[in-house]
Amino acid sequence: MFLKTYYVLGTVQGILGRIQRQTRLLSWRISEDCKWEASLALQHASEALLTVSAKAHPEDQRRQAATRDLFQAVGSVLEASLSNRPEEPVEASGSQIATVPRLLGVVGHVQTALLLGKLPEGLPAMLATPSISVYTNRIQPWSWQGSSLRIDAADSATFTLPAASSLGSLEDGQEPVDIKMMSFPKSPFPAQSHFDVSGTVGGLRVTSPGGQLIPMKNLSENIEVEVWGVVKTYLGFLWMLLLMAYGQRDPSAYHLNRHLEHSFTRGFSGVLGFREFFEWANTTLVSNLYGHPPGFITDGNSKLVGSAQIRQVRVRESSCPLAQQLQASLNGCRAPYSLDAEDLADYGEGWNATALSNGSSFPQAWQYQSQDKRRGYPIWGKLTVYRGGGYVVPLGTDRQSASRILRYLFDNTWLDALTRAVFVEFTVYNANVNLFCIVTLTLETSALGTFFTHTALQSLRLYPFTDGWHPFVLAAELIYFLFLLYYMVVQGKHMRKQTWGYFRSKWNLLELAIILASWSALAVFVKRAVLAERDLQRCRNHSEEGISFSETAAADAALGYMIAFLVLLSTVKLWHLLRLNPKMNMITAALCRAWGDISGFVIVILTMLLAYSIVSNLIFGWKLRSYKTLFDAAETMISLQLGIFNYEEVLDYSPVLGSFLIVSCIVFMTFVVLNLFISVILVAFSEEQKYYQLSEEGEIVDLLLMKILSFLGIKCKKRGA
Repeated sequence: MFLKTYYVLGTVQGILGRIQRQTRLLSWRISEDCKWEASLALQHASEALLTVSAKAHPEDQRRQAATRDLFQAVGSVLEASLSNRPEEPVEASGSQIATVPRLLGVVGHVQTALLLGKLPEGLPAMLATPSISVYTNRIQPWSWQGSSLRIDAADSATFTLPAASSLGSLEDGQEPVDIKMMSFPKSPFPAQSHFDVSGTVGGLRVTSPGGQLIPMKNLSENIEVEVWGVVKTYLGFLWMLLLMAYGQRDPSAYHLNRHLEHSFTRGFSGVLGFREFFEWANTTLVSNLYGHPPGFITDGNSKLVGSAQIRQVRVRESSCPLAQQLQASLNGCRAPYSLDAEDLADYGEGWNATALSNGSSFPQAWQYQSQDKRRGYPIWGKLTVYRGGGYVVPLGTDRQSASRILRYLFDNTWLDALTRAVFVEFTVYNANVNLFCIVTLTLETSALGTFFTHTALQSLRLYPFTDGWHPFVLAAELIYFLFLLYYMVVQGKHMRKQTWGYFRSKWNLLELAIILASWSALAVFVKRAVLAERDLQRCRNHSEEGISFSETAAADAALGYMIAFLVLLSTVKLWHLLRLNPKMNMITAALCRAWGDISGFVIVILTMLLAYSIVSNLIFGWKLRSYKTLFDAAETMISLQLGIFNYEEVLDYSPVLGSFLIVSCIVFMTFVVLNLFISVILVAFSEEQKYYQLSEEGEIVDLLLMKILSFLGIKCKKRGA
């Protein structure tokens, strides 16, 4: 058997040697018939080579030499064809038309012989002659990110491998893929001939592991079908996510919040002391809180859930150090609110620490209730963050009891110099829109004696939908998590194949972020449901008491933020699907080209912004509200770049310094730095536009666009039709 193989190889090498010598000697006068006969002989030789290569050892030196000789012979015939071609285009003969495809078929046999017995991830085989160069390799698509290989011989042909993602469904395959590429310094096809080379990119050919050729045209169709399937799957995923996101929100929530805010905040912003607070509570609060029928607020549509309550947080007496020189003349020091300075003690009526049980009408008003006991939640005010506990007084469920309690609190100085914040908290339920609204009116006072008011309203749905929308949203949520399980399986396969290399791809990290955010949102959703059931059960059992829905509202807000962030990540993923769009790809390439300059300009912009923010805060911070903190000053400087700026307040306060600050900021940041920043991006875009070459992915995008438009019922014509 081995002797027969060596005999065939020797015969093949002999034939190839004669062909090479004849083509080198007679290339200037070789006829088309001779080239046709030579190509036929090369075809027979390549078939014989494939026969013996399938049985020979991959490292057989005779087989390797015969393969190289066959390639050199093909190159010689092609070179003779190219050097003997007339300059003027003439009608190609039948032999001309048949010669080149036959020679390319012989090259395909050469590449197949090079791949026989080759293991994946081995060294690529690169052969070159002055007329043709080939690149051949067997790879695992998931382990290959794409590279550029350059061969110095044969006019320095360059082979650029496409990204693994462009192989479509082959990317996730378990089997290796054979890559075959050809390069010609001059087109080998005769003039006035018609060859179907559509879908080819640099002579790239992809074959299955079994050796079956996948034509590039079919490969493009396979990629288009695969990408269209991915797009349809992802659009379904995104649609379910949006249904789930908007299923948690109701457009009526905005109108309910506005209505309640207008009803209860009338005159609240004008409160400048505790006396004004009690006046507002006895008028606006009580008159709107209790209406007809009993249990409803004055609009008659929203029911008061439980009882409204007033809560205050205090600081301890002498909670800050006092200068020794002033200790004799001042009666202690009262610090601003902080978690360390907060008063947690119980008192008797009138804040009497020595008589805790003196028969007070409302003893709970003087006793501290912890955050856990009242199931509260911390509140972020304008000055600081306050605990969810404090001294709590329920106002009752009717107007008379509320007025009596407010009179008692005012007469016994329940609010005094140690009070740092007062919260009016109540919850209403509007059955018409099936929404709860948690209202928190906050009055803060600093150690300076100034007062700040703040209103927070949060609407949430604790009962499921009362119409036919609930099953639809529930089905969308279930389908969404089925999609999520599918993507988890896909990403798990990728992670198992790529191991640690999986985490080097930003798109893989985006997929992981979407998966983690989805499961986190599910956990918060379950927690909100548990907290809502707990609060509603307590409300049913203690309908006359003040019920705090703060923890449930915090869970609902966290769920809203997580779903919004999840929608953002899922929308960003569209950028990955748009990578096939030539314009989007060119924009991405332009930004990558200019990234070095962009990063430098970003540092310069941030440095100048910080400098102007510090200067404006130091000059105007103690006088103008827009500059009271460094963060506010930075926000104002950014607004100046956008044209949103209050020039009058700066110029009225300091005409000279204000004018200099505004003019210099506009000149240096807007006219110089920002314009240079934009110029860098435009230059990079123009350069990328100059050297950008459209790949076959542009055709895929056209096919995808036609698919999407036909799916939407829109008729369109294909380009060039």
